[in-house]
Amino acid sequence: MSQLHLFSDNAPIHRATDPATSKQASRTYTKTGQRDSDKQRVLAAVVQYPNRTSKELAQLTGIDRHLLAKRLPDLRADGRVQNGETRVCSVSGNGAMTWEVCE
Repeated sequence: MSQLHLFSDNAPIHRATDPATSKQASRTYTKTGQRDSDKQRVLAAVVQYPNRTSKELAQLTGIDRHLLAKRLPDLRADGRVQNGETRVCSVSGNGAMTWEVCE
């Protein structure tokens, strides 16, 4: 059965210099629909909690911060989210970019 992809997953998520095993893993992650599923979860988090940093989103939703940090740029490339203001993150205490849904 074919997986319906709601996002543009044409861009590879591995670097040209990555080992073959990493490249295969990234292709499988996309082909199985897991990447699409993760992007849906991350987009829902930004819709629910706009103008938050990835660490704040992780704390609020329980989604792994590293997954957020990887899928948010994917969603930006898809035109679904954009960077908001840069401000001090309430979790880390450091300056960080926030994320918001594109209008």
